[in-house]
Amino acid sequence: GLLTLSAASLGRVMRVDVHEGQHVARGQVLAEFDNPLDSAALGNTQAFITAQLQSERSGLRQDLSTQQALAASQAQTLRAALASL
Repeated sequence: GLLTLSAASLGRVMRVDVHEGQHVARGQVLAEFDNPLDSAALGNTQAFITAQLQSERSGLRQDLSTQQALAASQAQTLRAALASL
């Protein structure tokens, strides 16, 4: 028999796995759709994660710089104390 198909959401047909008149089995994938809303959400999520990682990296670099300056200061203090002995 013939069957009319409709999609639950907007999207574009990316691939059709059957041809007209072909017999199909229950559960067989007939076509693949691209949902632009899902793609947009994924893009937003990736952009958010990228921004978070860049912020974290910047903070870690600042922490490293602070720790290096502190270590240099402590080393200088220890050298001065050693020289005065």
